[in-house]
Amino acid sequence: MRLAGRNITQNLDNLSDIGGLVTRQVESVTQALSGPQFVARLQSRGLSQAQATEVARVVNARVEELRTQGQQAA
Repeated sequence: MRLAGRNITQNLDNLSDIGGLVTRQVESVTQALSGPQFVARLQSRGLSQAQATEVARVVNARVEELRTQGQQAA
């Protein structure tokens, strides 16, 4: 998430493609917060498989809500 924020702020000098930049960063964050690698990272922090899977499910649902809100705002 920090990397996405840094990438956006570093590229603010070229606002002509801010929509594309934000879209790419959203995709990057979405990929980092999904899939088996995310569950494995959660497990490495001490969560059980079931806990990690549930956290990933909740996070992914929230990401989708935010994506929908962003699309509606655009």
